[in-house]
Amino acid sequence: MKDETKITDMSDLAQFNPTWSGSHDPGLTPVTEPAVVALPVPNLFVGGPKKTIAFDQAIANTGWVVMYHQEGISSEILDAGTIKTTASDDRTSWDDTLHRSTQVMSGVLELLWKHVPDLVLHEMPPVGSGPFMRGTYSSVTAAVAVRCAAMTAALPIAQVSAQEAKKFLTGDGNAKKPEVRQAVNKIIEEGWLFVNPETKIRLNEHIIDAIALILTYRSTQHG
Repeated sequence: MKDETKITDMSDLAQFNPTWSGSHDPGLTPVTEPAVVALPVPNLFVGGPKKTIAFDQAIANTGWVVMYHQEGISSEILDAGTIKTTASDDRTSWDDTLHRSTQVMSGVLELLWKHVPDLVLHEMPPVGSGPFMRGTYSSVTAAVAVRCAAMTAALPIAQVSAQEAKKFLTGDGNAKKPEVRQAVNKIIEEGWLFVNPETKIRLNEHIIDAIALILTYRSTQHG
């Protein structure tokens, strides 16, 4: 499942960061609706955007990864990390959630200005209702922050569900985090995804989940 927003006007971003208009690729083509094709691991990185940034978003900790893709060779993780927010004084109301969401948006915007990706990808928030709705607040609110930042930067947006990523990488849509990590590590060990040791990136669970989103998107949407 995929949802995309296509924005082409760069004027809003220029007023926030004058250097953006000069660094952004004027030839950026918004992502179009492709046919869904499942491919084996060696063909994960053919076609689609050249540089993607993905977010495993949550109000407290949002994992992110920037991946560069070049046809015919392994893809490379250029940078990765975690956006960590601080709590507001009032933690008993929506104030804390909204306070943290503005920090998420600020952190995402900073990364977009720094890396200038072709596509912004985030995890599809889970669906909940009744008493289960409360557990979706963090993901939904953080996803809105990511999308607002991407729209400000005039960048295409897409989303991938956690279940879809788990199913693609492990064959089980209900796989646990250790199984997802093992699948991602296997792809790295087999040389299909390069992590430069000089970058000293520590692949925590949030970053692993962000990597899983890109691997799934590129195989099922842009293979």
